[in-house]
Amino acid sequence: MKVLSIKQPWAALIVHGIKDIENRTWRTNHRGITLIHASKKFNQIIVDKYVQKYPEIAETVKITGAIIGAVDIIACRNISRSEWFTGPYGFVLHQPILFYNTVEVKGKLKFWEFDIKSYSDFLYLFSQTTTPKLM
Repeated sequence: MKVLSIKQPWAALIVHGIKDIENRTWRTNHRGITLIHASKKFNQIIVDKYVQKYPEIAETVKITGAIIGAVDIIACRNISRSEWFTGPYGFVLHQPILFYNTVEVKGKLKFWEFDIKSYSDFLYLFSQTTTPKLM
């Protein structure tokens, strides 16, 4: 299953349904359900700013170095009206899912594969999830 590593607080903002686009310097043809990995590296000043503005992410933003949710990537744009778009490319995100069961794993650059070895692993990841809001 495809995974995208994203620094906090951006990863938390995505899985909580607040951030609807992920900015990258490269385009993608990938579409579909993508796991969201919260990178180990983060900027505490930026985290504090967004936790103050969006207190609902306060617990999730503390999780780093783990898969914390999933999102459906439905498009890649070089222009967008989203307040989150800074470009040059933006992956349009839909139907975010916040996982209660996180999986610690080392992140990677670009898209990478997470091997879900069995149906029980899949159920573990997707059990007790919440869809904060539809974007």
